[in-house]
This record gives sequence, structure tokens and C-alpha cells, in this order.
Amino acid sequence: AGISALDKVNNAVVEGPSDVYYLNAFKKIISKDSVNFIFGGGCGNMPYVGTILHGWGGKVIYLYDNDQGKKDGEKNLQDNWLVTKDLILSVLNTAGSIEDIFSPSDFKKFVLGDENKTYTETNSAHVKKAKLDKVLIAKKFLEICQNGTTISLDKTTMGNITKLIENIEKKF
Repeated sequence: AGISALDKVNNAVVEGPSDVYYLNAFKKIISKDSVNFIFGGGCGNMPYVGTILHGWGGKVIYLYDNDQGKKDGEKNLQDNWLVTKDLILSVLNTAGSIEDIFSPSDFKKFVLGDENKTYTETNSAHVKKAKLDKVLIAKKFLEICQNGTTISLDKTTMGNITKLIENIEKKF
């Protein structure tokens, strides 16, 4: 995934390709299209991508999973790239990754495609533990959203998605 859709002024640089897939799916679910999500090539490369976008006249924020990578990334952006803290966001206010935006039941049903799956850890921990292909399941979820399948997510998931997209939009 290269840098594309540069007609968009508002860019959020994200850590991984799975983030791009989920976020584009979320935009579709809540019918918002004000932000361009761009794969930042992993934690360490995000500033390079952001700097290029900035150089091309775009507004840029950085979106991280809420984990150690975010702490390191934030420090790097502030110390070496003069990026202010208000341009750095996490996908969740609590610890976790983008998969944890879904309630466990929605994640099982719509992302894993198996409502009867049982696990007690978080969605993101389950993906790791079960050695699932993070990118593939995210891509499949986006494809479901794009092919017109009606996805009725529960209150928890919808609340998290809406809050995240609003928090991102507020930055621009």
C-alpha cells in the first residue's frame, strides 16, 4: 500500500496495514469520509511518511495502538520530529490494539466468522495467541463492509468506532 488519495487534506498515519483496513471499514460503517488513513510502515517509519505528507501540504496526525510502541513512537516524534503531543492519538483510551474496538461477540461474529469461538483474553491477545493473520482478517472484514453486507454491530463496538472517528476528526 503506497501513499494514495492525496486529494485528501486530512491524513492519519497508522502503524500497520490491518489498521488501514479496519479504519476504512469503520469509515464505511458510519458513512464518514473526511480522513485518509495511510500505512506508516510500522512504528519507526511513521514519521518519515508523515513528513512527506506534510511536505505535500497535507495535515497529519499519528495513530497508534495503545501499547509500548505508542510510548516509543510518541517519544521519537516529539524528540526527533518536533511533532506536538496533540497530533498523536491512540485507537483506544484503554490499553489495546485496533481489534479491541470490537466487543468480543462482534469480533467473533464479523471478523473471525465464528460466533461460537470461546476465549477469555482480549481480541488482540487472541489473534496473537491463535497466530491468526492479522492483516488477512482485517482485509476480509473490510471486504465484507464493501460488498454491501449489512453488519449490525452492537452498542459497545459502535460506540468505540464513533468515538475513535470523532476523536480523529477533531484533530483537523
